[in-house]
Amino acid sequence: TLQESDFSFRRVDTVRAVGKTTPVTLYQLIGMRAEQTVEHIQEMDTYYTALELYNDGAFTQAARSFHTLQNEYPNEFLYQLYSERCLQMAKNPPKIWDGITDIHLKK
Repeated sequence: TLQESDFSFRRVDTVRAVGKTTPVTLYQLIGMRAEQTVEHIQEMDTYYTALELYNDGAFTQAARSFHTLQNEYPNEFLYQLYSERCLQMAKNPPKIWDGITDIHLKK
């Protein structure tokens, strides 16, 4: 029987939807934990370091880290998304930053 601990997940973002006060953390299923390679583990370490910089408001440094990841893994759209988001936030930093992405669009 498979358990949650058998799988590898990546934290993608923490978001707060329109009209809500409680943020939700989003995760991506990566695969089976037993099938992770050393390269993948190193990639995740680099990703989480960049994500920590982003969450801390160090947008320029985070953009550099995400850009490096984007160059190494060009098929991974998440790195491009964060690279662009960090560059925009470095140019126009939020007045208050808590590491949570506010979602303003409602369909």
